[in-house]
Amino acid sequence: MSFSRKKYKQEAKALGHSPDFIKETLEYAQILQDQELPVIFSTRHLSFIFALDWEYLRKLVNSDRSYSYKFYEIQKRKGGYRQISVPFRNLKQIQQWINTHILSKAAVAKEATGFIKQRSIKDNALPHVGKKVILNIDLLKFFDTITEKRVYYVFKNLGYHPNLAVDLAKLTTVTMQEEYFDTFSPFNKKLFQHIIDKNIAVLPQGAPTSPALSNLVAKELDRKMVELALRHNCVYTRYADDMTLSTDNEAALHA
Repeated sequence: MSFSRKKYKQEAKALGHSPDFIKETLEYAQILQDQELPVIFSTRHLSFIFALDWEYLRKLVNSDRSYSYKFYEIQKRKGGYRQISVPFRNLKQIQQWINTHILSKAAVAKEATGFIKQRSIKDNALPHVGKKVILNIDLLKFFDTITEKRVYYVFKNLGYHPNLAVDLAKLTTVTMQEEYFDTFSPFNKKLFQHIIDKNIAVLPQGAPTSPALSNLVAKELDRKMVELALRHNCVYTRYADDMTLSTDNEAALHA
């Protein structure tokens, strides 16, 4: 979507905004334009872009978002259950817009191979083919441990105003249902609750924004894992919640 600096400046002047205000807001817009991201000044501005009633969007952001989702469980192949949280139509359309116009344009680590166009499980496996030692690590409850606060920092670090970043994070997270925690083994439940307060909103399994957000949140993890791998002559890749390290040095993975 296009943003006309000239038109914005003209309209801001007509509304009586000061030169300093116009200068600051245009500098803000430039940060986003440099990344080919949509220029959004506020949540009210976002409602205009979505062609949604402002009061409706504000209510959607500030109310209990669990009412905007359908929750159900599916059994995992390796045992246990995964709770799927599918947003209802209006919220899903908002999330699809955020995913297409914002998240898909943000850079992720080249070692991340899941949920990315033109990358696949094959790309994740190829760097490890023929290695003498392969270590695979499955992250516990990957989406469910990515909190609203961490999602907020994704949008803020992209350049969006903090107040807007808060609301974008709310539009893309939800608190899990109580029944979800009954599916945990006693050990995993204790471990999970040590990490995450069950009342904190997290990435929902089933939202179109969750895969991209998980990769963006994990960028720092990927960076640190690459550094660790290089120190021990290993190769590192990550496919969603599966991290893989491999090496021809059999002593490296015991270091």
